[in-house]
Amino acid sequence: MPTDLTKPAYIKEMQVARGLGILLVTFGHSEPVSEVFPALWNLIYSFHMPLFFFMSGFFSARLINRNWSREIVPSTLKLFIPYLVISISYGLIKFIVPALAKRPVVLSELPVDILFYPFHNPALFLWFLYILIFMRLISPLFRGNRAILLLPLSLLGACYYGNIDLFGIWGVLKYLVFFQSGLVLSHYQEQLFKLLASPVFLIAIMLLFALAYYFGRHVEAGPIPVGIAFLGISCALALSFSILFALRSEWVEYVGSRSLEIYLLQYYFIFPVLFALGKLSVPPPIIVGCTFIIGLCGPLLLYHVILKRVSVFRLLLTGR
Repeated sequence: MPTDLTKPAYIKEMQVARGLGILLVTFGHSEPVSEVFPALWNLIYSFHMPLFFFMSGFFSARLINRNWSREIVPSTLKLFIPYLVISISYGLIKFIVPALAKRPVVLSELPVDILFYPFHNPALFLWFLYILIFMRLISPLFRGNRAILLLPLSLLGACYYGNIDLFGIWGVLKYLVFFQSGLVLSHYQEQLFKLLASPVFLIAIMLLFALAYYFGRHVEAGPIPVGIAFLGISCALALSFSILFALRSEWVEYVGSRSLEIYLLQYYFIFPVLFALGKLSVPPPIIVGCTFIIGLCGPLLLYHVILKRVSVFRLLLTGR
């Protein structure tokens, strides 16, 4: 039976899954992880962003039936505040310190890049937030049965998304199917959670994911990467619902509750540590470990010391 989504609910296991996801994101953003641990980096990037779009869709099911202009737009556009603030600050930082920028920052082009081309943004990692805002704004299109009916079209877009940079269209096409899938499955929570809690399912899905990734890891587009991403999402969710893991996951649950702050603020801490350790000629594997720890702990410390206490900073940097 479909689940009643009219009342808010806190689901510990899904928060744990969010915590696992942000740990993967933070490790993926550590520097220079793609050079030191390329195999692990590629594995993480095969599914960790689809996982967050799935989770976003799952929890957007309570939003999409509300009034578009009075509720959906205001709550969504609040996320645009940190997008603008962090994008502008990164643009200025990378303009002043060109060594931090992979491509030169041209101040006259900065407004266009930030507003219309999220994959040209100096704060490149914010593409996820930009596309999530886009998806939330169009989410009423998926009310009722339309979420299921439009899934084949979204699946086609995920397989053959092209390269349209304007408004991050190729990113929307690539990830919309995961957002929609979260919307659809949120209506069948009881059945979904029962499946995810099965030890047999956990073992089977991890085996399938390992096999699919091993044989399809070099394929860049088409149905195979999409299938691998769905299997990776299933692994993360099943692990979060496993009994042995759930009993010992309070800290992962906590990290999940602060995932937005960690995602938005971690590079403010990673860049200085990376620069300092690089000057000291610290071995790259140690730099990866240090940037991972600071990228995770720095935003949490900033939240408790400042953001939790000062609402203006919290709004500017997190949209909350």
